Formats: sequence, C-alpha cells, structure tokens
Amino acid sequence: MANRFKIGLVLLLAVGAFLGGFIPQFLENRRLRSEIEASRTSLGRFQIQAEVDEIRNLAGKTLLQASRQNYGTAAELATQYFNSVQSLMSKTDNTALQSALSELLKLRDPIMTALAQANPAVVSELHSLLQRSYDLPVT
Repeated sequence: MANRFKIGLVLLLAVGAFLGGFIPQFLENRRLRSEIEASRTSLGRFQIQAEVDEIRNLAGKTLLQASRQNYGTAAELATQYFNSVQSLMSKTDNTALQSALSELLKLRDPIMTALAQANPAVVSELHSLLQRSYDLPVT
C-alpha cells in the first residue's frame, strides 16, 4: 500500500511539474500569436496605404507632365496609374476603397484618349483625377 501511495505521489508530482512548465509556455505562445496577428494586420494596412500613396504620386506626375504638354510621358504615367489602381482594387477587401477605385477606373478611356490626342483639356480631367485620388477612403 505504501508503494502504491509513493508511485501515485511521484506520478502526481510529475504531472504537476509538467503542467507547471507547460501552462506558462502555452499562455506565452498564445500571447505571441495574437501579437503576430496584430502586426500582420497593421502591415497589411500600411502596404495598402503605401500603394495608395504611389497612386497619388503617379496622378500628380501625370498632371505635371500633361500641364507641360509632355503628353507621351503623361500617357505612360497614366497607364502606370490605372494599372496600379486595378492592382490595388484586386488586393483590398475594403469595399469603400474598392468602390472608389472602380470609379477611378471609369476615367481611364476618356483620359487616355485625350492624352493620345494631345488635348490640352485633359489637364482639368487630370486635376480632378488627382483630387479624387487624394479623396480615397483609406483606413
């Protein structure tokens, strides 16, 4: 009987020692996983913000080149702009941003046509495009 008691006590102490080491590690692991997930979420937001900033930059460069009557360069920049808008639209799950980007894409054909025709009136359209790019709903 004393042997059974000793064996039970040793097993109980072994399980207690295991749990004494396991539980803090488990809790630390869970805390670190939640921190990693929060960091990934922040990183995703920052990547979207960086892409929106690049879109705004391209819109400004396009407007500048068109105002200088460099319509060929402006057309190349506008192509990059609309490709970036399309790319961002496929990456984001923000419906407000997707909707705004979709509205920007509707301006592609008129702007590209005006740039191809070297129409000076495109400058006002590009100014509107730049303003709408700065009004994108980024969170």
